[in-house]
Amino acid sequence: YSFKILVSIFLFSIFMILYLFGIFNEQKIKFILFALISGIFTGLNPFWYYQAKGELKHYSFFSILLKILGLVFVFLIVKSPTSGWIVLAIQSVISFLLFIYLFIPLFKKYKFFFARINSIKNNLLEYFPIFLFSVFSSIHSTASIFLLNIFLNPSSLAIYVGAEKIQKFFMGIISPLE
Repeated sequence: YSFKILVSIFLFSIFMILYLFGIFNEQKIKFILFALISGIFTGLNPFWYYQAKGELKHYSFFSILLKILGLVFVFLIVKSPTSGWIVLAIQSVISFLLFIYLFIPLFKKYKFFFARINSIKNNLLEYFPIFLFSVFSSIHSTASIFLLNIFLNPSSLAIYVGAEKIQKFFMGIISPLE
């Protein structure tokens, strides 16, 4: 968990440096900032703890409730394509609230400490193949959209992204069934 926190701080620092050097325009900064915040809190979410203990009932209810509320806010607030960053902002708030909802009981129950750098380094070296697999799996799933963005017009890319979302929707329904 300490490594996740270090990576989150590193990513946010890189974002801030790029922002200070004016790399992002006003429109892009909103998208990138809220995507980064959402990604950080989703990555730090201790969902795995509750999943391992089989205590998903409260999480599932709260998650579904927040996502329905988020969808309602999207329909109420987003009125134009230039407001797309608001969708990411709403997702960031949902990610943050889920993180807080799951983390507070753990914080009360367990004593948390930041691991020493040597411990983080040793764990990273020991589990580096798993880390690489996870990173490259994530890159592989997003690289296709990035590459298609270079070659396709926005309408064609939107159709591809929509089809991919539908495919992931069905995977999400079928995958948990065993």
